[in-house]
Amino acid sequence: MTTISSSQVKGFAYVIRILAFSAAIGAALNAFRKDSLPWNYQTVKERVASEVKAARESLEYVQTIKTKGEGVHQISLEDLVNLVDAKRVVILDSRPEVFHRLSHVPGALSFPRGEFTKVAETHRATLMNAAEQEIPIVIYCASATCKDAELVSSGLQDLGLPDHFIFKPGWAGWKSSGQQVESNLK
Repeated sequence: MTTISSSQVKGFAYVIRILAFSAAIGAALNAFRKDSLPWNYQTVKERVASEVKAARESLEYVQTIKTKGEGVHQISLEDLVNLVDAKRVVILDSRPEVFHRLSHVPGALSFPRGEFTKVAETHRATLMNAAEQEIPIVIYCASATCKDAELVSSGLQDLGLPDHFIFKPGWAGWKSSGQQVESNLK
């Protein structure tokens, strides 16, 4: 039988106190963060849904936009190229902002799925203007298997912007086709 010395008990108690103190400090700091971390895990879909809910509560979106009722459709590379050339399209890049800065479809706005509330507010006037003037809104993400464009699409629908397109091949499809790209690197 192994006996535990009093110094081992004191050392263990000291470690427990340090852990409790660290947890308390972490919880307090998290409570004061503008974008505090959640206490429970949320799936990507749950996070986007909560972002949409927050956007609805914090933004005063015009609910009187007249829509064609056509919903969400996929757009071909050829059609997207024509819209980009005509400069009559609002393109949303749903990849994380760092990838947008590196390179993106010409004229695309950074609209990272993970920052839905913030970017929805930032681009609210542009999106509303596009909807009112029936300017196509196109969303893309990294590749055909990426789900970020669909999640942003769902969020836009929930905010009253049901008519838009998804470029399913995404950034990978655009770049591999040899189309022109833009970069925000200086």
